[in-house]
Amino acid sequence: MRFKPGMWAARAAFSAVESLSYISSSQGLKHFVLVQNAAIVYTIGPSRAVSLSLKCLLACCGARAVQIFLFTKKLGGDGENMDSIWDLEPPADTGDPGMGASWKVLRELARSLNRGKDEMPSLEHLQTLEPPDLVLRLIYLFHVYQRQPVEEELSEGESLPDSLAEELAQYLYFSDRAYDEPTDAKLQEKMEKRGWQLNLAKMQATWGEHEPAYFVATHDKNKELLCVIRGTAQMEDLVTDLVAHPVPFDGDESRQVHSGIYAAASWVAARFTALAQGMAAAGYTITITGHSLGAGAAAMIGLLLKRRGVKNVKVYGFATPACMDSRLAEESREFTHSVVFRDDIVPRFSPEALLNLNDEINDFRPEEEVDDAELDQPLRTIVALVRKVAEWSSGGDDDGDKKKPPSKEEREEARKHLQKYNPQIPGKVVYTYRKKSVRPEGKEDSDELVRTIITGDHKALRDVRLCESMINDHGTEAYFRALGQDNPAHAEKEEEERQQKDCEEKKKEKAEQGAKQEEIEHACDEGDDEDDNEGPDGQGADKESDGSQGGSQHAEPHENSSDGKSMSDENGGSNDSWLQVP
Repeated sequence: MRFKPGMWAARAAFSAVESLSYISSSQGLKHFVLVQNAAIVYTIGPSRAVSLSLKCLLACCGARAVQIFLFTKKLGGDGENMDSIWDLEPPADTGDPGMGASWKVLRELARSLNRGKDEMPSLEHLQTLEPPDLVLRLIYLFHVYQRQPVEEELSEGESLPDSLAEELAQYLYFSDRAYDEPTDAKLQEKMEKRGWQLNLAKMQATWGEHEPAYFVATHDKNKELLCVIRGTAQMEDLVTDLVAHPVPFDGDESRQVHSGIYAAASWVAARFTALAQGMAAAGYTITITGHSLGAGAAAMIGLLLKRRGVKNVKVYGFATPACMDSRLAEESREFTHSVVFRDDIVPRFSPEALLNLNDEINDFRPEEEVDDAELDQPLRTIVALVRKVAEWSSGGDDDGDKKKPPSKEEREEARKHLQKYNPQIPGKVVYTYRKKSVRPEGKEDSDELVRTIITGDHKALRDVRLCESMINDHGTEAYFRALGQDNPAHAEKEEEERQQKDCEEKKKEKAEQGAKQEEIEHACDEGDDEDDNEGPDGQGADKESDGSQGGSQHAEPHENSSDGKSMSDENGGSNDSWLQVP
């Protein structure tokens, strides 16, 4: 076997360079900290290590707090014009782009909560029971919904055509891609396979700015411009969801929308409107789609485009939240379809739904409808724990002061405030509901589903159902089921796995062929070594022949030397290689 000089040295140098590069990366630094902490724990013990870590954490936070406190002294002012601490505006010229972002988010959430109380005073009537009693009723109510899911029979609405279901599934696929593709290169690859050209993509939301992830693509053959807004996938998106007080839409005080979603929609619209106007003038259809948060933003972008003269607009939303008042929701029915699946909590979540849930909790009598023996073991454990806490907090006095539930008159008074802002699901609502519950033991539910088209103010959409499916029914995969369609991503994944398997088999086959080739070369090298030992002009072989067959043929090679030379030339000029041997 031939030794390749320098290979070991080259591999060692390569490994050293890459290890230094790795330890300077964020991933390498994380691993270094983990190893270092493990070494500290091993050296000084777990309790002392935790104590030391907490002291270091407090020291870092304290030093940073002192630094910022001294830095903000230059803001000036005595705070006389501040109604609350949230009125503090952090300085813009800090030199640190990250400073003030977290404060901005927390301040916006606090202000939104305060404004929500002012704009939606009906919500103040939600906390009507003592916390232990409230928790117990929620647990029992959850058990009731789990035991017997809601079955419905809607007489209103029209059946969902198969063609519309297929069209909706097509755009649900794009909404799903916004979550699953980690890079714009991967997204571009998937879009090209379907004839789309990716124009731009923002794959991550921006902290504290209500700037969602989204992408824009064109299909020149179909003359279509597509904008897809991703739903909630990061903490940044969750902040946008929670900033939920009503604000005027497009400067119109008589139209109210969800503030966080409107901020996200406005940011995307500012970058998309000019392109949409130009492409619409060229005869392109403008399609906007999204899931959850993205669906609400898509509906608002569609309204903004309509108000700016873009006529051929279509919006497809999935798990669209109730995010605009009734007049805007009705205005969007011309070009918007919103899909709601079964018990999904996101489209159902609204002030009216919370009031309905509040009434249901207050009217619910768990001692009459639920036996503790029926509860699952985890729920029984939680119930026992809550009762212990309630007993401890009341000092063992079961007849202590308890908050009385509101009267019927108080509840009706609370509902009057809904006239000010009672958000609805935009557009025509494709509602997939459970006609009959079928839950085989140990298997996925096989409910009998019905798909119908209704309006966003339908009473079937105005309540919250406390059950597992209120979360399970929210994902994009669940919405393919809601439409009765298969997710094309599954077939794509199977095809990718098949291609990867074929590629690995080809690599394995190539490696095996390479190993055989190395064996052949190794055998040839050994043959060359044997030929080298024979000496020049085959003298070694002649001597060996003399030893085995006698000396009668001793002169024959010399007499036929010219023939020997000719034979060696026919065998690849081996005489030349012999001449190179000293």
